[in-house]
Amino acid sequence: MVSENDYEKEPLVDKSEENEITWKDIEKQEFAELAKSPYDLWLIYVIKFVGFDWVAIMFVVIAVYCTDILDLSDPEYGAFAFACGFACLFSAFFLGNLPDKFGIRKSILTIAVTCLIAYMVLVTVSNVAVRLFFVFIIMCGPLFLNNPILKYAVKKYTTGKSRSLAFSFYLCIMFFGECVSSIFVGVALSIGDTDESTFRLIFLVIACILVVIIILTFFLRELDFEYRAHEEVDAQKKKWSTKEYLTRALSYKSFWRYLGLILLESVVFTLENHIAITLPLYMERDIDEDAPFAYFIGLYQILMTILCPSLSFLVNYFEKYTLFLMSSVIISVAPLVFVIDSSYTTLTLFIVLESIGSSVFLPRLTDYASEITPHGIEGIYFALSSFPFSVGFMLAGLTAGVTLDSYCPEDGEKECWKVWLIISVISSTATITLFLTRKWLEEPVLDTHPFVSWSKWSKEEDDEEDDN
Repeated sequence: MVSENDYEKEPLVDKSEENEITWKDIEKQEFAELAKSPYDLWLIYVIKFVGFDWVAIMFVVIAVYCTDILDLSDPEYGAFAFACGFACLFSAFFLGNLPDKFGIRKSILTIAVTCLIAYMVLVTVSNVAVRLFFVFIIMCGPLFLNNPILKYAVKKYTTGKSRSLAFSFYLCIMFFGECVSSIFVGVALSIGDTDESTFRLIFLVIACILVVIIILTFFLRELDFEYRAHEEVDAQKKKWSTKEYLTRALSYKSFWRYLGLILLESVVFTLENHIAITLPLYMERDIDEDAPFAYFIGLYQILMTILCPSLSFLVNYFEKYTLFLMSSVIISVAPLVFVIDSSYTTLTLFIVLESIGSSVFLPRLTDYASEITPHGIEGIYFALSSFPFSVGFMLAGLTAGVTLDSYCPEDGEKECWKVWLIISVISSTATITLFLTRKWLEEPVLDTHPFVSWSKWSKEEDDEEDDN
């Protein structure tokens, strides 16, 4: 069986010329192909940079906001972070079909309006319970969905030959935008006090940015550029219910392989979430009470902006699964620097190592999803590709709450290095499991029977073979 998706896997160059053409020549071809993309792709980049990178400020300030402003204890904060991750997980499974079912424009509008309501509640409401509900339940799901929906849009606005580069640019823009927003938070907290009024001002700025996103979204078109060029497609063409959509997705072997890979990588990727969840409190308690955590988060995002495109050439020398393993090793080892010493030097080294590992891992995860996803159900695969943020957030919330309270409390004896040792051991275990299960989780080059044995499509295949 040959699907439209199979054509995306064609090489950029003829195999006979493989030894004569360098990766730089391939990159030139990719840039030339990317330049032909419709204006909608560049508008998606603008929406990501101007808008959703700022909207996600909540993930930068969540540790300080919950502990200093809402006065949560470490275990309470960890429990609510877990709830936030669960909301993201729920959104991936049951709302991952939004772009497939309703189109790009309506999907972006839905999450932008939901986030706008949530931020306005944070600006105007004083009740702690109401704010916790909107932060961890109402807002987290839409914030999580912005990435898979925008990645879905990047795929629809590009061709197979330029898609890897387009995703690398998307991640560069994402991390650069988050860097700028982190610096804004750092400056705001430096000029003002870490109090309610400062955070209300930050949230009001984000609410205004969300209005800009809503306006820009009306200029997007519903395209399938690789197959239909600039011709708009019917976003409502597939009227599958959520149940039918999930049933079809679950019938593919590729879905289960990718899910297994994603769940293991999510454990590894808890380290990235610990940068937002654990690192600010660790810095305050073990390095300096006035440690500028927002600037170090900004440093991580600057490095990611630089390294994501710089290391993309590795795909021409290594298989993607090999790159997953390499990056997982680097990420898992990074927190061990805090076992050696607790200082700004080791903190910087940790940020550098973590950014190298993540910049190899994140773009390839999206590329991989784009390559293996069957045509028509891309939304849920891109939602899965963002699982490391949601599952990782859940795991990071749980481990942060327990380990900070036990080994790095706000008051009392501190052994904060043990927090990072435990985190490293957890990530290393997942990395070893990734290596041992490679033959089951890696997508085969050609799968003549793409459906699981119990699906009705597999039975139809068997009937066709019997007839032949």
